[in-house]
Formats: sequence, structure tokens, C-alpha cells
Amino acid sequence: MRKASALVLLLALAFSFTTAQAQAQGLVYAKNTQTQETLPEGSAMASGFVIIPYVGYNLEDVVGGFLVGFGAEFVAPFAISNLDLSIMPSVEYVFSEDFGAGFGGTVSTSVFQINGDIIAKFAPSGSIAPFAGAGIAYVIFNVDTDTAFGGFDASSSDIGLNLLGGVSFPGAFGNFEPYVMGRITLAGGTAITIIGGLRIPLGGS
Repeated sequence: MRKASALVLLLALAFSFTTAQAQAQGLVYAKNTQTQETLPEGSAMASGFVIIPYVGYNLEDVVGGFLVGFGAEFVAPFAISNLDLSIMPSVEYVFSEDFGAGFGGTVSTSVFQINGDIIAKFAPSGSIAPFAGAGIAYVIFNVDTDTAFGGFDASSSDIGLNLLGGVSFPGAFGNFEPYVMGRITLAGGTAITIIGGLRIPLGGS
């Protein structure tokens, strides 16, 4: 619980700082609708579609483990004030570790998660572009138990809330943009996930 509280605090501080920075600079990724002036060189694409393969680690005690995921991003379809907002759906699978059960048995768990997040992007500072967001998570928990007396499978699902924040590195690999982020998922418990991935643009304007 203390880990979750600390991450929430860090996300809140990062969100406050980057919002103030964006307001001070008066920059957005899209064209300024009042002056029709384009943004400086080095800004992310104004709009377009991005695919996002990623890996990470879920720190949850029981069903945590290494994960792989794939997402997409509809870049800057709309904006509020001076913030561009993107829509980022994704799916991921967590490879949880097996653990022992009574009578020499084993218990295997796995998690499949579907996310629908809205991402707020802030004015880049040099080669670093911060972002923060929130969204909905649909989490499916699977349990496979095998004992000397037989085995059984069970599953359950829950809908929860994602809170996330991180930084990307525009121009680090040409058109490919690596990023790292932390995420809290509140769904039948609290799961903290560390993620790293690559944003691959398929088009923009």
C-alpha cells in the first residue's frame, strides 16, 4: 500500500509540474488555432496513428510478473486548453510465476488486461517529452490448480481504473520514439506496473 501511495504522489507531482510548464510556455503539439503558427522543430507529430509494442513488469505480489503488450495511439484527436489529448487502447498478458499448493500441487496464475487510456502530452523539454493519463482497465484473472487429487481451472474479471505517467524520447531512434512509464491499476486490488516500449508512427500531419 505504501508503494502505491508513493507512486500516486509522484504521478500527482509530475502532472502538476508538467501542466505548469506547458501553461508557461504556451505550446501544444498541434497547430495554434488562433495564430495558425506551427510549433518549433522537435515537437511530436501533430496528428496521426501510432502502434506501440511494449514490455514491462507487474509488481503485484500474487499475480505479478513479466508482461508483454501491444497498443495503438490516436495522436492528438482533440485538445483541451493548451494540452493535446490522445486515445491509447492496449492489451497485455502477464506471465505470473507458479507457486506451491498443498499435497505437492502447484498453482499457476495469469492476467490478461485490456486498457483504454486518455493521454495528456506536455511541451517537450529538450529531448524529453512528459505525459500523464488515466483510463479504464478490464482485468481477467486465471488460476490453474494441479494437485495429487486432480486439478481445476477458475477465472474472474474486474473493471478498474488506470493512473499513469512517464516520459518519451522524441528523435532518439529517428522516427521511432522510446518511452518509459509507471502505472497504477485499481481493480480488485492495487497493481503497480513499470513499462517500456516503442512508439512507431504509421502516419501523421
